[in-house]
Amino acid sequence: TAVHGIRDVDVRDAPLPADVVPAFLDYIGDATLVGHNIMNFDHRIVHRVAAAVGAVAPTNPLIDTCELARRLLPGTSHRLADLAQRWGIQSEQAHRAMNDVQVNGAVFEHLVDLLDADKELDALGNVLAIVALGIIASGMPIDGENAVLLDAGARKHASSPSSPLIARMAELVHDQTLDQARRFIADHPRSTWEDDERWERLAEHWRGQLEQYRASAADQSLASFLRYAARAKSLDAPDMAGRVTMMTIHASKGMEWPVVFLVGAENGTLPFSNVDASRMEEERRIMYVGMTRAKERLCLTWVKSVRGRETTYSPFLDDIPAQHLRTPRRQARQ
Repeated sequence: TAVHGIRDVDVRDAPLPADVVPAFLDYIGDATLVGHNIMNFDHRIVHRVAAAVGAVAPTNPLIDTCELARRLLPGTSHRLADLAQRWGIQSEQAHRAMNDVQVNGAVFEHLVDLLDADKELDALGNVLAIVALGIIASGMPIDGENAVLLDAGARKHASSPSSPLIARMAELVHDQTLDQARRFIADHPRSTWEDDERWERLAEHWRGQLEQYRASAADQSLASFLRYAARAKSLDAPDMAGRVTMMTIHASKGMEWPVVFLVGAENGTLPFSNVDASRMEEERRIMYVGMTRAKERLCLTWVKSVRGRETTYSPFLDDIPAQHLRTPRRQARQ
């Protein structure tokens, strides 16, 4: 009531869920459902109510305007009311079904416009290869901005050599010069930019996150993985001097600190409890990465039980020679 202002007396004569859910499910059919925070709130409630009344829960495709706004408008508020205010959308009474649906629909239209703008930027990227072809085919000097455009076009061509734009251009222009230009940019040496290195590190981080998630999670849906990744991200930036940095092992690759605490070095976490023998070496490698982040001192911790289930230290610790370990580790093993 404090949020939406709806009191018990206001819904006292409203129909029961069992009376309206069948009609609602029939109404939505197999349509794509759009809602604000629909994945984490509305959809879960519909599933719970459907199960309670013995109805089949819907499996409709979902578009969450809250998640879409987070992607397209980073660094701003993603509340429905704030998004409506951003675009001058009038809201008569928030937290009322019809009003929220109308506001949500108008917000969605504006988000779609932003998506279209993103597509235009993608199209500009696809044109880079055409620009590079034009530079070579026309015999223009390869220096200054031309050199930058050629390098960018060659990189774009390497990532998508079967571009529809280039294929269409080849159909319209039957010229030996064009073929020579295509071969030239295909063989053009591309510099290794810092962006490439950052991208490789980022891609490796997400590959590691995905592997770890697949090995441990029962729910393999995309939405569940995104929630997992959000919780697993670093809590501090790695370069914040004088502060403790908390991050996953995958996120720590390439970094070092004088002292590192590796938390969760128990059997069932490192390695995961449901990892088969074929993936055990990969788990060992992950443990090695975490341990080698320490320059001077490494502290390994584990617990005696997890959610009531008894556990022990990681079996990987048995591979460490005893002379490299302090007394607390040896006592724990006894």
